[in-house]
Amino acid sequence: MHCNTSLAFWLFVELIEECELRDIFQKDLPGLNKHTYIIRLLVKKHLPEIHEHFEEHQVRPEMYASDWIFSVFTSVLPEDDSEVTSAFFSLFF
Repeated sequence: MHCNTSLAFWLFVELIEECELRDIFQKDLPGLNKHTYIIRLLVKKHLPEIHEHFEEHQVRPEMYASDWIFSVFTSVLPEDDSEVTSAFFSLFF
């Protein structure tokens, strides 16, 4: 959407190899488990009231964050604002 196919391929390679995202697609999804655990800890630390509410209602990060993790958070980036998307990936990489 924001770059040519060659650059998109090499960005994908960078994500898989250098950013250690290969494990989110492996058998039994070890990377997904790792990243949802990190999200749980971040919510607990930075949003304790939401964390308590989620715990009370048995809402796990796997229920709301799997799509974010599988798409490297691009599912929540605005499609029509390339500045925001570019800034996100500049910080990410």
